[in-house]
Parts: sequence; C-alpha cells; structure tokens
Amino acid sequence: MIQIILFDGKKHLIFYIYLLFFTFINNSSENYDIAEYRELYVKKCLDLYNGEAKQFESLPKSMEYAYLNFYENRLGLAADAISNYIHSKTSSKFEISIYGPNPKRDYFSEPIQFKAFRLEPAGKKFWSISTLGITTSLGFKDSPRINPKMVFQNQLNMFLKHFFQMYRSIQKIILMRDNPEFAYISIDDTNNNVRKRVPKKYTDIKFFLLNNIYKVFCVQIFSDIEILDTNINKSRMKEVFTQKFGEMTYFFYGCYDIYVINISNDELHEYNYIKKIFKRFSIYRFRIKFDIGLPPQKHGNLILYPACPSFETAIHSTEFDYFYSTINVQHEDYKFKIFLKYSDKLFEFNFNWPEKHKLFENYVKNSSVYLYALSSSYESYGIEMMRDDDLKCFKDKRAAFSSDDFYLDCCGKIEYKYDRYYEYDEFFDMMIFHNKHNIYWNIILFD
Repeated sequence: MIQIILFDGKKHLIFYIYLLFFTFINNSSENYDIAEYRELYVKKCLDLYNGEAKQFESLPKSMEYAYLNFYENRLGLAADAISNYIHSKTSSKFEISIYGPNPKRDYFSEPIQFKAFRLEPAGKKFWSISTLGITTSLGFKDSPRINPKMVFQNQLNMFLKHFFQMYRSIQKIILMRDNPEFAYISIDDTNNNVRKRVPKKYTDIKFFLLNNIYKVFCVQIFSDIEILDTNINKSRMKEVFTQKFGEMTYFFYGCYDIYVINISNDELHEYNYIKKIFKRFSIYRFRIKFDIGLPPQKHGNLILYPACPSFETAIHSTEFDYFYSTINVQHEDYKFKIFLKYSDKLFEFNFNWPEKHKLFENYVKNSSVYLYALSSSYESYGIEMMRDDDLKCFKDKRAAFSSDDFYLDCCGKIEYKYDRYYEYDEFFDMMIFHNKHNIYWNIILFD
C-alpha cells in the first residue's frame, strides 16, 4: 500500500517536472520583432545581391575573354594570332601589360602589374604605340610617355614577336614562374576609356603546368563583342575564334569565352496592398576549350597527344525577391516573403506568404512562418516559427537541420555540438551571407 502510494507519487512528480519543463521551453523561447527581422534580412539579401550585380553595371552587356598559352619556340605563331585578333578590332585601342609574381611569395597575393604600352589605330595604315610606366599601385608614378611610335599595320606581327621575345628574356632573367596564374601578358580593350575585364572569379580557369616539362607563356585578352542572342553553339564558337585568331593548332592550351550579361529590376503593385520586387542578375558563359594542339611532346616516358576542343554553355545567376503587404504589421493578414539565390546557396524568410519556393516545399509543407537556408554544401537549415500573442512578434517552434552538428536549444538559440551558441542572424550570416565561396556555374550544355 505504501509502495503503491510512493510509486503513484513518483509518477505524479515526474509528470509535474515534465509539465514545468514543457512550460519552460514555451515561455523561455525568445520573442522576435517581425518588422525588425524583416528589415534586417531584406538588407542582408540586398547587400549581397547588389555586391554581385554592381560589378557588371559599368561593363558591356557582352564581353569576350581569351586565355591563350603558346610554346616559347612558336613566338611567330603567337604574334600572328594576336596580330590577327587586333586587326579584327581596328576601332579599338588596347593597353598591354606584363604581370609577374608578387615578391611576397604569398599564393593569395595578386600578381604585380607593369604597364608596357598603349596601342591604338592611327589612320588606315598605322598603329600608334606609346609607352607607359609602372602602375601607381606599386608606389611609383607613371614615367613620362615617350612620343608615340608609328608601325605599319602589316608589320604589327613583327613588333609583337620582338615584344614576346623580350618578355621571355625578362622571365628568364628574373626567374619568373611559367605558371600563367602568376606570370602573363594582358591585352585590355580600353576603347571609350572603359575596361571590359570580366572579374577574375568568374573566369574559372583550372590549369596547372607540370614543372620542367613545358616552356610556355600566357596571353590573356579582355574585350567586348557584339552578340545579339544567346543561341551560340560549338560550330559558331569555333568560327568566331578562327576568324579572330586563326587555327587552334597554333596554341598549346587555352580557352575562348563569350559572356552575356542580363540584369533586370522589376517592381509590381497588386491588389490588397501587395508589392512585389524582383531583381535578377544572370551571366551566360560560352566556352570553347582546347588542349594540346601541337604535335605530341615527349618527356621521358611521357607522351602527350593532341585533344579535340570541347564546348560548354554555363549560367551563373543571383536572384532577389521581396513580396510584402503594406498593411499594419499587427493585421491578421500581414505577410511577406524574402528570397535570395546566390550562386549555389538559397535563403528564404517566409511570413504567411502562400507561395513557397519549390525547393523548400517538402521541408516546410505545413509551415506558414519560417527561416530556411540551403548552404553551398547542400545542407539544409530550417527554423519553423509561430506568431506570438503579441502580434508584432514571432517565436521559434521547432528546427529541422540536415546536419547533426546543430540543433535548436530550449532558449531559442542555435547550439553547435561543441558548445557554441548562435543567434539567428549570426547563424545565417555564417551559412549564407558571410560565407564567400567560389562562383558556381550551372553547366547546361557540354559537347
């Protein structure tokens, strides 16, 4: 009899403790101001989007980029190819620079630029060549420019051949590395005093020379190009390339890219006090890539054979959507949605908006208020919310993380398994907004 009473007492005690704990979870969860968090994440998403799109606002809508590697004993072929390209754009002026490794020997240090000369047409028969000085970024002022020299157009290839020979001699004297990531010649189209250089992180060149096998030098060209549409196939790319540079067999290794940029900003006003803002930035890249195009090079027991050029079409996009009602935040029909797609990362803050992003539907099917993110490693992090009794606020309800390293604690904080705690804004900063990964290209065609 006493034992039964004690057992019943324990059950009652356990139930009482559980009830207190459950109440603690619900009462200790922090409340968040809806308007404050909406403005916070609108700003974070816009800052990331604008940082991406503004890099291209002053650039032409279509650009070309050539990344060409030549054997050092084929300088004549290199000069012919580059001369042919320059003649194909006689209305342009170019700035030729030499890039060399940074003395810091730091892999992440940018190469040092030495401005060599400016090249521009002078009438129908001549090119004007004026020398330039070292860039001011090195702490030196530009040296005085010597009076321009005139070169017959049909002698430009001879001038370039001697320039390439001089460059290779300088490389050997100062022991420049052959790796084109650190040592190369750049040719920038500066017509209308506007550079047409695609930001480096978008070029996505993956090529490393094997030491002591190849003796090559690299030329990179940045210019604009008139492209009326994005219906570009392999045969058209090969035709454009050979018209500008000649046969691909002139080159050891390289690629030729065409970039087409599209930026759109739209704002719609709908019934029921609804506003919709759409921002889209997309860049298409059409690339023809060729490997070893000269006869096989033998090095010991290693024989390298020519390869056929490949062609790919890729797209990179950044999107920002902001849909919201202009009614008071305490209204029962108040709603908004903030969506960001950046490279291979996604983020959405949805507050009662009926249309969920299709990638999130399976995770938040029954949720009306949630924060959700998909990281670049394809891990998903979702926090379901609920509206508080104070209609200006919301609080967390549950979390669904694909990684076991994180979970939502009883106080409304995200806890890392090694006893590190994150507020919501800190956590999503780490996963999305401050997490700078390489640009992700979605390959939509490979031939």
